Amino acid sequence: MTLLDHQQRRRPIEPPDPRRVHDLYASKFVDRYDLGAQLWERLTCRHALAAFEHRLRLLPKRPLHVLDIGCGTGRNLQRLAAAGIDIDNYVGVDTSKRMLHRAATNHPYSRARFVSGDAIDTLRSEGKHDLIVITWVLSHHPEPAALIAAATNALAPEGRVLILALTASDTIVGRAHAWRLRRFLHSNPIDPVILHEASPSFLGVSCRGLITIAEIPRR
Repeated sequence: MTLLDHQQRRRPIEPPDPRRVHDLYASKFVDRYDLGAQLWERLTCRHALAAFEHRLRLLPKRPLHVLDIGCGTGRNLQRLAAAGIDIDNYVGVDTSKRMLHRAATNHPYSRARFVSGDAIDTLRSEGKHDLIVITWVLSHHPEPAALIAAATNALAPEGRVLILALTASDTIVGRAHAWRLRRFLHSNPIDPVILHEASPSFLGVSCRGLITIAEIPRR
């Protein structure tokens, strides 16, 4: 059986319910989010994050317009600063106003705006950007392929989309991990084929095939 046959026979991944995702991140879950995120990153995806931060350090050394999809409490803004990125303008987008309030409190950066709204609608209305960051969001979105397409269309010349995503795996570990994510975080790891069809210029897999890093340039 070829890889393509295996992918076609695999059971389709049900999209997450946006209402449950919104309710989770609008709840008191926000109050302990940063601590939980730090523990999860250190225990399960430390090497993937190191690879992602390496990609950030390779970005052009010029002022960039940055759009951060699913910015949460602003953790990517901290990563961009640590990578030495010169941010000319930063827009953080999230559906949770509580998360955005925490982001604005954590990062009172004068050139940052935090916008509450639908990711695809925001991509279509916010103009062109040099860098669009999408971390841990695609598995929460009901149409991840559409979100990637909208992000690619919103790139400025020589712009790029950087993606850090939970991807599905047919291994026992992968299925168990996906079950926990669906139950507790209303998150479904995306089919990795979505990223292959996006023709990323860089693709790396770590954490037993559960995390994928992709960089998509402007076409």
